[in-house]
Amino acid sequence: AILLAAGNGSRLTPFTYYTSKHLLPIDSVPMIFYPLKNLQLLGVEKTFLIINERHSTQWDALLSQYDFGMELVPVIQDEPLGIPAAIDLCEDMITGKNFIVALGDNLIIASNFMNRFGNLYNDGKESMIVGFKVNDPSAFGVANFDSAGQLLGVVEKPNDPPSNIAIVGLYKFPSSVFSEIKRLKVSARGELEVVDLINFYISHDNCELLLATSPTDYWVDTGTNDALVRATSFVRVLNDNTSVELASFPLITK
Repeated sequence: AILLAAGNGSRLTPFTYYTSKHLLPIDSVPMIFYPLKNLQLLGVEKTFLIINERHSTQWDALLSQYDFGMELVPVIQDEPLGIPAAIDLCEDMITGKNFIVALGDNLIIASNFMNRFGNLYNDGKESMIVGFKVNDPSAFGVANFDSAGQLLGVVEKPNDPPSNIAIVGLYKFPSSVFSEIKRLKVSARGELEVVDLINFYISHDNCELLLATSPTDYWVDTGTNDALVRATSFVRVLNDNTSVELASFPLITK
């Protein structure tokens, strides 16, 4: 897998003046523990963790303390040039026919849904994206369907959303994706856009959309102060009621 955690986190200032947003807490553990737990549950054995140089010392300190049940390999991204650019850093390290990409600021708590993702991982189409229904899809990449419900593409942050299905930060890509990344053009934001990559596979009828359909499937982009507070409150209630920490890892015994 590739886990992205190199963003500057400008929406979470002033905290991100001195630390990575992915190291900020959601309840009692760092934000990054939640996508790491999902990757562990999916059976991932090796994850390339994309970080920036400025926070590398903090990451080293964290990674040296916990047993995450997989090999974690930090990879430095010098410039935030978009998700495809981060993926491209791992071209020489990825083996096998496909791999998972996860965003470090996405909280997904949905055990059966993750089972569905895992079951589809080795089957079906070469790429896979994940969709959740949201009240305000204009803040996200949004799935666009034709009148028959066929997926036509994904539209990034539309003023007039074509649906209420937001595409969240968990993807499957084939190893051939690195060739497609090299064909992408830089957007008006000065980045390579993951939406362009997704739409390539959709246009070739080679992208699966996995929809969260259960009311117990929960997702939030924790990239803002408000979302971070709401996620913490929700996780705290779940942890207190079940006496089970959702994203705990054992400390390494010295």
